[in-house]
Amino acid sequence: MYNEYDCFLLTKQIPNDTFVEVGTCGVILMILNDSPPVYEVEFGDGKGGNIGNKTYTLSEEYMQKALS
Repeated sequence: MYNEYDCFLLTKQIPNDTFVEVGTCGVILMILNDSPPVYEVEFGDGKGGNIGNKTYTLSEEYMQKALS
């Protein structure tokens, strides 16, 4: 289980999305459901914005904890 503001790496391609590549670092904005966990996340573009100017809803199968 992850917590809000945890960083993670994307481990699988998001279906129907061409903006975010596997291996991109993301941050959890909100936990939407606990069982099974579902998260609202975003991916930074390195310039103070986010990739695709949108958030994504992902399950843990797309995520790997990033080293801190």
